[in-house]
Amino acid sequence: LFDRRGTVIGAMNVLMDITERERAKAALLASEQRFRALIEHSYDAISLVDQDGILLYGSPAATRFTGQTSEEYLGKSAFERIHPHDQPIVRSMFAELLSNPERTQHSQFRLRHKDESWIWLDATATNLLDQPAVQAIVVNYRDITERRRAEKESQRFGQILDDSLNEIYTFDATSLRFVRVNVGAQRNLGYTMEELSQLTPLDVK
Repeated sequence: LFDRRGTVIGAMNVLMDITERERAKAALLASEQRFRALIEHSYDAISLVDQDGILLYGSPAATRFTGQTSEEYLGKSAFERIHPHDQPIVRSMFAELLSNPERTQHSQFRLRHKDESWIWLDATATNLLDQPAVQAIVVNYRDITERRRAEKESQRFGQILDDSLNEIYTFDATSLRFVRVNVGAQRNLGYTMEELSQLTPLDVK
C-alpha cells in the first residue's frame, strides 16, 4: 500500500484456495486419458460425422478396417466410399438421424477398402449434434466381412443340399441331434427341420 506521496506504508496479500479447482482439472484430464485409451484400443471403430455428412474424426480401428489413414479420409464425405447399392439405405438412416436428435440407427452396408475391395460394416449411429461436448453424429462400427462371407457360403451349401436328389443328413457330434436335413430327407421322414433339430436318429419312427 502507498500513501499519496508514493511511500510504502503497508502490504496486503491475497490468497486463493485453488485446491478444488486443481483437483477437478486433474480428474477431467484422467477421465479424458481413460476415454482416449478405450477408443484407441477398441476393436470397434468410432467416427464422428457432422450434419453435412463430413468425417471429422476416426479412431485407429477405422484405419485398420479401411486401409486409409486419417489424413486420407478426414474432411471428406462419409458417403463417398459406400457401395452404390447401399447408398439409399445409409442416406435414409442419416436423414432419420438428423430429424431425431439423440436417436440411434443401425445398419449393415458395404464400404470400399483402399485396395478397392468391398468390406461389410455393421454400424450403429447416434445423433449427438446438440450435445456441446460432441456436436457430431457418433458412428460405432465393426468389420463383419468374414461373417457375411461365411453366411453366404452356408446359404450356398444349404441350397446345394436341398437341390440334391439324395437324402442328406448332418448330425451334431456330441448330442447326435440332426443339424441339417435336406428337403428330400425331410419329406421322406415326415418331419420338418424344426422338429428334427430336437431329435436324434433313434427318435425317428
